[in-house]
Amino acid sequence: MIPELMSKEIEFGQIPFHLLSEEIPPPKDLLQGIAASPGIVEGVCVVLSKFEDMQEIKEGLILIAETAGPKLSPIIPKIKGLLTEKGGLLAMASRAAREYAVPAVVGIEGLRQRLHTGDRVLVDGLEGKVYLLVPASEELGRQ
Repeated sequence: MIPELMSKEIEFGQIPFHLLSEEIPPPKDLLQGIAASPGIVEGVCVVLSKFEDMQEIKEGLILIAETAGPKLSPIIPKIKGLLTEKGGLLAMASRAAREYAVPAVVGIEGLRQRLHTGDRVLVDGLEGKVYLLVPASEELGRQ
């Protein structure tokens, strides 16, 4: 573990954003769910509205889906993080996320209303927290 993360100045469960990257802005929103697979990852989201579109998901994105059912399992090794509105620790995709060391937070109420394709987020799979860093509308303006 990074020595700075063990510092007494940092409260348990608080993300020390200054230690992760100079390019990570302070969060604009916080979503809470069930910690399904540990790890901290930052990246751009993509919302999966139909399982038929699963093959269109590009490698390295953070996947947002309604549920973490068995149909998601084949895509888990390809993604950077997994967020779902429904599901639990024992869901097949949650287990696959742990197997492939993909940070995952499940059971996030209102997830698909609050996060959208193109949003930049930080996923804390150990604490079950998702931080909205840059909404898609702002992310497009930065490019």
